[in-house]
Amino acid sequence: MRKTNLAGACCMAICMAATVIYAGDTSGVVSASETTGASIVPAPKDTAIPTSAVPQPLETAAAATPADEVKLDISGKVALQEGQFVRGHFLGPTSGPMTYPVWNHRSYVQLRMDAYIGRRLHIIAAPEVRLWSNTYPENMEGDHSGIPFRQWSYVSVADGEGIMSFGNREKPFLEFAAGVMPYKYNPDAYNLGEYLFRSGAYPPYLITSFDYAYATLSGIRLSSTLVENLRQDLFLTTETQVMPLFDWSLSYLVSYQVPALLDAGAGVSLYRWFPMSDAITTPRLNENQFTKANGEQDYYTFRGIKLMARLSFDPKSILPGDVAGIMGREDGKIFVEAGALGVKNYPAYIRAADSSLIPDTLNNYYGNLRQRIPIMFGFNVPCFKLLDVLSVQGERFNWHYINSYLQQVYQGSLPQPVTTKGDITANDFRKGYLKWSVYATKEVIKGFTIIGQLASDHAFHEYYYESYRSDAEVFIKKGEWGWWLKLQYSF
Repeated sequence: MRKTNLAGACCMAICMAATVIYAGDTSGVVSASETTGASIVPAPKDTAIPTSAVPQPLETAAAATPADEVKLDISGKVALQEGQFVRGHFLGPTSGPMTYPVWNHRSYVQLRMDAYIGRRLHIIAAPEVRLWSNTYPENMEGDHSGIPFRQWSYVSVADGEGIMSFGNREKPFLEFAAGVMPYKYNPDAYNLGEYLFRSGAYPPYLITSFDYAYATLSGIRLSSTLVENLRQDLFLTTETQVMPLFDWSLSYLVSYQVPALLDAGAGVSLYRWFPMSDAITTPRLNENQFTKANGEQDYYTFRGIKLMARLSFDPKSILPGDVAGIMGREDGKIFVEAGALGVKNYPAYIRAADSSLIPDTLNNYYGNLRQRIPIMFGFNVPCFKLLDVLSVQGERFNWHYINSYLQQVYQGSLPQPVTTKGDITANDFRKGYLKWSVYATKEVIKGFTIIGQLASDHAFHEYYYESYRSDAEVFIKKGEWGWWLKLQYSF
């Protein structure tokens, strides 16, 4: 309860600080930001990432809005997405490899309204309707009357936030935002990466979704660009998607640019540091106990500290001008990102026959930090403007258990990994294996974009009924992969 109160106090303090700054700032015309990204360089054009998630400067054209006027901009998009899990697994009530490809279908409609109120306030409302189908393999046992294969609809808030900016017109030094915020800190992560917010700790898990390489956060944000080419973001966010729900996390990110050459960033997240219920975030149950090196008993917890670091190098600025001039804006970039999903180790021990303590090699889930460090690396293949982007990414994640967060969807779940499911055991992950992704996009005519991807990534099955739920990512063993294609029109 004390940590929950502390989270509320932090939230109140940030709100009060913003109010004081607003009351005391008389510097005149100020812009309201249109984005929530952590990098100052815009993301590639028309990659279907929502405007508010794309890294951009704090200032926007809204700065021209007079103090006594309201400006309303309306935009949106429609998209049709098809794809297949060509080879993969389904680890649900009936588990095993898929015997043939599973179709993946989605349709999207999104309407976005941006209201610029006076010189400071920017309000965003972007509801989205998505049509989708279960990805339940027909070769699995169960009711095949059509229930798992019919189309479903889903309405969500793609972006809903209020943004207040402070400072002069050209460069506001501070921005305060609250609401539901799409956020992307790595403009080079088209699929793999974005580890700080698309992951868990204890157990560590990673999530990817085609053309959705960002996180949607609920909470408040403070951003600053007071120092040239340096951006800082502070978040206080609540968990609304994965159990335990409504735990609060405090995160800080910083990025620095050498324009047109280098882009570096780092971040830390006190993940679930302020739990809504400590009994759920750290279950004090016999089945959640482990023995420490000194013989004392302790409990596993969902709470942890996550870290992130990234670096991107663009060689075009050092190439001859006639070569760089024929290359696309994203061509040739080389980039890397690494994360640490829980920096604290929890080595487990058992009693030997002579009552001495020896390492528990079977259930030593969190004894080695190296197993919780994913590393992404990538390269944008030069296409000389034939494509907007052709990004090739790889990833090494040496986690020794099944990549799964769905074991956490119920209260009372334990912060322990899924060790065995169907034909999958921990032995399948002892050596780890390479994840990969090839992502391409091209704006054919103004507003109409084609986006495609081949990947063996961290995609999950979609389900509507719990009886058709899979507990793990689709691509588990070597040679498993899928493809996706999206046609999108934006206005």
